[in-house]
Amino acid sequence: KEEIDVFPGMGINNELSGNVIDLCPVGALLDKDFMFQQRVWLLKTTPSIDPLTSSGDNINIEHNNNKVYRVKPRTNLDVNEYWITDEVRYGWKFIHDEFRVVASDDDTELLAADFLQKATRLALLVSPMITCEDAWLLGQLIRSIDANAIIGIGPIPIVGEDKTFPSGFTIRSEKAPNARGVRRALGDALTYDEWKTKIASADTVVVTGNYPEEWDTPTITDEQKLILIDTLQNELTVRADVFLPAATWAEKAGTFENYSNKLQLFEQALQPIGDAQAEGQIAMKLQALIDDMETTTFNPATVRLRMADAGILGMLEVELPMNTNRVDTDMPLSEL
Repeated sequence: KEEIDVFPGMGINNELSGNVIDLCPVGALLDKDFMFQQRVWLLKTTPSIDPLTSSGDNINIEHNNNKVYRVKPRTNLDVNEYWITDEVRYGWKFIHDEFRVVASDDDTELLAADFLQKATRLALLVSPMITCEDAWLLGQLIRSIDANAIIGIGPIPIVGEDKTFPSGFTIRSEKAPNARGVRRALGDALTYDEWKTKIASADTVVVTGNYPEEWDTPTITDEQKLILIDTLQNELTVRADVFLPAATWAEKAGTFENYSNKLQLFEQALQPIGDAQAEGQIAMKLQALIDDMETTTFNPATVRLRMADAGILGMLEVELPMNTNRVDTDMPLSEL
C-alpha cells in the first residue's frame, strides 16, 4: 500500500505551501479551499496580475458564472517563474465580500459632477491599488476643473520586510500592486503624508480606495465635500457626501507597474458586480456630465495610447499576458 501524506510531525507551513498543489503530477494533493466548489471543466481562465503586492506575479483567474473560484500561478520566468504566494493564491475573496458596497443611487453621478463644478479648490487622492489607466483619467478629470488641484497617492501598505527564499523567489513587503504606475500616470503627485498636510484648503475632496482590507483613511472635515470611489465599507463610507462603487481588478482590464518598473497588462475576468464601475469609467462619465457630452466607454488600450501621446513614457511598452495554451472542449457541457 502506498500513501501520499505529509511527513509525521512536519506539516507544510510556509508562505508558499499552496504551490505543492500545482506540483503534484497526479492530482493527489488537493486544495481544501477549492474542493467541491466547482467542476474544473466548467471554469474559464483569464490571465491576470497579482493585485495585492508590488511583485507583479503572473496569475490565472479561474471563474464561472461571474464568480471567482480559484487563482493559480501563470508562468513568467522573468517575474515569478512558476510560483505564487499563498497571500496571492487566496487573497482574492474581497471581490465577493458580504461587506462590499456595489449599489448607488440613480442621481449619484449627477451629484458628484455638480460638486466638482462648484468646487473652488479640489483635492484628489489616488489609490496605489488601481490601474495606470484609471489613475490617469482621474487626474485628467480633476486637473481639467482645477489646474492647481492637490493631487496625492494614497497610503502604500508595508508589512514587515522583503523575504527572499533560497531559490531567489521574494515575497515583497510592499502590499500595493501599482504605486509606481500611479505615480507614472499622475506625474507630479504628493506622497500621502504630504497630501494630508495640504488638503485643508480644498472644499471638495475625491478619494479612491479599492484596498482589499482596512486602510489608513484620511480625515475629511465637516466643511469639505467628500466624493468617495471605493469597494469595501470603511470609516469614509458613512462620511461620504457621494459614494461611487468601484470595480475590483478582476472586473476590469488595465496595467500594473511592479517593484522593478515592469508594466504588465491584465484582462477582465468578471463583469462588474451591481453598479460598480472601473475608476476610469467613472472619471469619463463625470467628465462627460461636466462638459455636457455623450459618455464614451472606457477602453484601457485607447487610454494607453492617449497617455503615450501625452508623453507618459513606457505606456506602449506593456508586457502582454502569455498564451495559457488552454484548449476548450467542443463538446456541449451541462452542469448536473
